[in-house]
Amino acid sequence: MTNVVDLATRRAAAKEAEGPHNSGTVLCLACKYEWQAVAPCGVYQLECPSCHTQAGVWAAPIGLPHETYTVFTCGSCGGQHFALARHESGRWFFCCRSCAHFVDLQTIAERL
Repeated sequence: MTNVVDLATRRAAAKEAEGPHNSGTVLCLACKYEWQAVAPCGVYQLECPSCHTQAGVWAAPIGLPHETYTVFTCGSCGGQHFALARHESGRWFFCCRSCAHFVDLQTIAERL
């Protein structure tokens, strides 16, 4: 009896695989390759099929129609993906995920 299968674990894995998924355009922050993908909800970093890095991000906010959000472009590299980060000075900035260029919140507010 060395071939014991845990059916509860198998059922849980199958249920997770059937759960809700997101689909849409993904952009690689490393090589700029763009592709269509489907991934479980909560997955925000995907492997790029071109350069095989874990730098693939959703090109648009999930679930929002294109008309409801504003896209900002990095003045340094032209990237459009930012993370909110706290600078060592204690101030909050948006940090470009492609080149790590910092944009302060005042600049963002002036563009709105």
